[in-house]
Amino acid sequence: MHVIFDIDGTLIRSTHVDDECFAIAMGRVLGLRNFDTNWANYQHSTDDGLILEIAQRYAGFTPTPRQIDDAKQEFFAELRCALAPAAGGPTSPCTQIDGVAAMLDTLRARADWRIGISSGTSEEAARIKLAAAGLPLDGLPATFSHRCPRTHAPASRAEIIAATRRKLNPRDGEPESAAPRAVYVGDGLWDLRAARQLGIGFVGVRHDADESRLRAEGAQRIVQHYRDPHAFIALLEEAAA
Repeated sequence: MHVIFDIDGTLIRSTHVDDECFAIAMGRVLGLRNFDTNWANYQHSTDDGLILEIAQRYAGFTPTPRQIDDAKQEFFAELRCALAPAAGGPTSPCTQIDGVAAMLDTLRARADWRIGISSGTSEEAARIKLAAAGLPLDGLPATFSHRCPRTHAPASRAEIIAATRRKLNPRDGEPESAAPRAVYVGDGLWDLRAARQLGIGFVGVRHDADESRLRAEGAQRIVQHYRDPHAFIALLEEAAA
C-alpha cells in the first residue's frame, strides 16, 4: 500500500512563517499586497497556482512564467532569512508535528507500506522548511508545485499526488488502476478533494484542533498528532480498505 504525505500542516508546523514570507515576496516582486491568505478560498493550492490566481484576481493580469519564477525565488530567499537563525532549534518557526519522526520510522520498517511526498509548496521551499524543522525526507519519492513545461499551466494537487503514485509504483508502465491501494494524508480541504478526485483514501491532520471544515466536507478520519504510530497506521489501513 502507498501512503503519500503533504508537508505543511501535515508533517511540520510552518503555515504562519510560510504565509508571511509568501506575502512579502508577492509584494516585492509583483506589487501585490493585502490579498486573502486563507488558501481555502482559492481554486489553486500550490505555489505556482496561487501566484497566478492572486495576480489575476487582485490585479487583473496574468504573470509570465519568468515573473512566477522570480516571485518564487524571492519567496525562497525570505524563507531562508526567516528560518536560518533558529534552524533546527526550539525557537524555530518550523517544528515537527508531535510524533512524526517515530511514525515515519515505523512506516519505513513495514514491508507492506511505501511512503511518498506530494506537496503544493515548491521543492526548494520544502527543503528549507524541512531543514528548519529537523525533518529530512531525502530519498522518498516526491512531487512538488510545478508547471506544465508545454502550456505553463500550474499542476493541480491531484496531478501532483498522481505523479508521486507513479513514482511509488515499482513496475514501469503499469496502469494506475493496477497500482496498490493508496492514502493521502493532508490538512486542507484541497487535500481531501484531490484524494476524492483520484479515488484514494484520505486521513486528515489538524494539529490546531480545528476539524470543522474537514468534517463538514465529509472527512471521517482526522488526527491531531502522531504520538501513537500504530494507531495512526491502523487509520491508514482503514482508509485504504
